[in-house]
Amino acid sequence: MAVLKLQLLGGFRALTGSGREIVIQAKKGRALLAILSLSPAGGISREKLATLLWSDRGEEQARSSLRQTLTALRKELAVAGANLLITDDFRVELLRDAVDIDAVSIVGFSHSTDVTLLRRAVDLYHGEFLAEAAVNDPVFEEWLARERSQINDIMILILDRLLTLEQTDERVALAKRLVALDPLREASNLALMQAFADAGERAMALQHYATFKDLLKSELNVQ
Repeated sequence: MAVLKLQLLGGFRALTGSGREIVIQAKKGRALLAILSLSPAGGISREKLATLLWSDRGEEQARSSLRQTLTALRKELAVAGANLLITDDFRVELLRDAVDIDAVSIVGFSHSTDVTLLRRAVDLYHGEFLAEAAVNDPVFEEWLARERSQINDIMILILDRLLTLEQTDERVALAKRLVALDPLREASNLALMQAFADAGERAMALQHYATFKDLLKSELNVQ
């Protein structure tokens, strides 16, 4: 059983395994946990972490800020009852085997064709990755944009796959979520029109066609 649960999709939230809320005060502390969560094997060099979060500071100041943030995080995470941050002079690692991370779970589920797992992935998705992040650092913002784009693409893949496996009465809701991820994606809008049609909602299918047609014209000047 995980001793820590990290919710990174939508607003950030940290919970103990029993469901107790853990308050991570610093914005960069929350960002640091997100970076570790998506790093291969949960680890990353101190140098890269300092660059991602304090690129506007000198090297020594950035490393000092990193040390302070890690010290605060250790204290905040101590209520989970385990040492979850493994560090040495060169590297910082999150003990991922003891942490349940929604974004990581979704990536794992994306390789499945099992309906139950794909539904679980959809249930875990509460919004874009770190939706409320407000870390004023250009390097971190670039990293965040890349990760958001990748997770968005993964959710599109999951919803596309699930649409082919679900029953008719479930497909309209799924297709609406698919369109919400990328309103200009033609395949998503076609899926919603088809879902409406299959559910006997021909008028809704035609209405969405007209709406999408107007959106393409206004946003992309495309017929």
